[in-house]
Amino acid sequence: MNTAVLFKTRGETKVKIDYTLDDIWNVFKVTKLKEYTKKPKLNKELFAKIAKDLNQEMVNTIIEKNFEYYMPCSTGVLSVKKIKVEPRIYKGKLVKNLSIDYKATRELWLTNPEAREAKKKIYNMNEHSNGYRYSFYWNKQGFTAIGKKVYMFKAVRANSRLITEKTNANPHLDFYLKTNKYDRHA
Repeated sequence: MNTAVLFKTRGETKVKIDYTLDDIWNVFKVTKLKEYTKKPKLNKELFAKIAKDLNQEMVNTIIEKNFEYYMPCSTGVLSVKKIKVEPRIYKGKLVKNLSIDYKATRELWLTNPEAREAKKKIYNMNEHSNGYRYSFYWNKQGFTAIGKKVYMFKAVRANSRLITEKTNANPHLDFYLKTNKYDRHA
C-alpha cells in the first residue's frame, strides 16, 4: 500500500493554493464586469483592495461580535472558540497542552545553566483569560465534499494575533466554549 506523506518538510511538500486573487479577478473580469458597465471603471488593484478590506472586515466581525460565518456552498461555519487549557492526565500520561512561553524560557536558560541542561520550560498559563485559549474554528458539520477530513483551515498569523489584541483590549469579550476530546471520556 502506497501512502503519501502530506507534510515532510517546509518547501518539499508545501500545499499549493488552488485559486489566487488573480484567478478570481480573471473570472470576474470575463463574466461580471462587462455586464455592469460599458466602460470598466474597476481595475485589478481596486478589486484586490476591495477583496482584502472585505475579508478583514469579516474577520473583525467574527472576533468582535462573536459572529459565526456560514461559508458559501455548504462548506461549514467559521468562528472563534475558546478552549480550557491545563495539564491533564490521560491514560496514565501527562498531556501538556499548554503553550510554551519562549521568551520567559529563554531568559531562564540564560540566567540558570542548570535549568538549561535539564531543558526546563516555562508554560503560558493564560491567566489573563482564566486559562482559556482562543482560536479560529472551522466547523465542518454540513460540509458535503468527499474527503472532508483532509481539508484544514489555518488562519494567517496576523489574524490569529488579532484575536489576542482584541481580547486584551476588551476583557469582556467572550466566545463559545469548544469541548476538549479528553473531557468526553472522563
